[in-house]
Amino acid sequence: MLPLDKKILLVDDDITIRGTLKSSLIKFGFKNISDADDVVTAKKLLLSSYDENKPFDLILCDHHMPGNTGLDFITYLRSSIKFREIAFITITSDAQRSVVLPYLSAGSDSFIVKPFNEADLQSKISQVWIKRGIMMK
Repeated sequence: MLPLDKKILLVDDDITIRGTLKSSLIKFGFKNISDADDVVTAKKLLLSSYDENKPFDLILCDHHMPGNTGLDFITYLRSSIKFREIAFITITSDAQRSVVLPYLSAGSDSFIVKPFNEADLQSKISQVWIKRGIMMK
């Protein structure tokens, strides 16, 4: 069973993808979901949640975005003492090695390839939280 009390941040410039992700997460039972359409906004949300002592537990982040990419964002997270432990799942329509390997090197916990379905999304979240010891098999 997924730990439904966790705080999740969705980062994608495509409002349709954000809506699909949010709808799926709500369907799974999650209630604490925020979203951002770019990395700059996501960083602001991260900082405010940290300042309120309610940090995010999981980030689902697109690879291709205008301005800073998902890779820029995970690099920022993993270099920050405040945010390096947040679980991170990369969302991409490009699953080539040249995209995947830099994310793995930067510390992405998993990948979801677009288009995806709810079962894939739920499975990836479960796998990440099992790996991190947040939930049991």
